[in-house]
Amino acid sequence: ETMYTTVSVAPSQRLELGDVRLGAAVQLKGAVRDADGKPATVNLSWTELKWRTTPTAFATNRSARTEADGTFSLWGTGMGAIAVTARDDAGSLACGVFDNPPKEPIVLRLAKPGECTVTRPPDPTRGFTMTLYDGSRRAIVARDLGARMQKHTITLPAGDYTFEVHDDQYRLVQSGALTFGATPCAVEIR
Repeated sequence: ETMYTTVSVAPSQRLELGDVRLGAAVQLKGAVRDADGKPATVNLSWTELKWRTTPTAFATNRSARTEADGTFSLWGTGMGAIAVTARDDAGSLACGVFDNPPKEPIVLRLAKPGECTVTRPPDPTRGFTMTLYDGSRRAIVARDLGARMQKHTITLPAGDYTFEVHDDQYRLVQSGALTFGATPCAVEIR
């Protein structure tokens, strides 16, 4: 397997990562279907949750594309929970967190996503990371909310999610619940 993680290092700080034990590669395989159940051509991105030990954005730059029959195989993955996002060119979306190896075949179903507008304070000295969790409290999306833009849009499949917002010192500054659906939702970070 391949390890991708984000660490934060302060100026002049020494950071000891310790021993990192990598296991055998276990490809996560599945299929993506459109709203009619037909094979879909999408771009996939993923984050292995076992490497995410702090509230950091999903930023591994790992991506793949489905085959013509809608199947996919994610490279470099190992055992454990993996957050997967599939997007097609028309804006449809599917997300999920899957244990690898899965107990059942993975099928992601594309749908029109719901939107959440996140407004952050204009203070450029403060940084934030927003993490959204599925019903089993597993991180499904995590985004940096940079100071360059005060409003950010996050899209997810329709459903109920919880969220946490941490500052750049990993302190929890806000949490709550959101419903994504036909009506956009909003969060204002204070």
